[in-house]
Amino acid sequence: MSSHTYNVHDAKSQLSKLLQEALDGKDVIISRANKPLVRLVPLTPLKPDKRVFGQNLGGITFIADDFDAPLEFPSLADPLDSPVKVKARRSGRARTVAA
Repeated sequence: MSSHTYNVHDAKSQLSKLLQEALDGKDVIISRANKPLVRLVPLTPLKPDKRVFGQNLGGITFIADDFDAPLEFPSLADPLDSPVKVKARRSGRARTVAA
């Protein structure tokens, strides 16, 4: 693989050319004060994994026997029998007071 080194000023003015060189597989190095700073390399495209529906690998490992049993909400049984009452203030803000 051939390697080309460019200073920052040249890299700015020839960026399109350097990108094409990197895409062609050439090693492009950008340096400042004759010290290498970065190497331009092409990204490999990420291929999404093929999804197989119905296979949650390692996801749900345990389901309780009563997961679909009806839930009991005693506070919702009678909404008027609430342990918390709200009093209005003259300033327009409400404050919560335990009963």
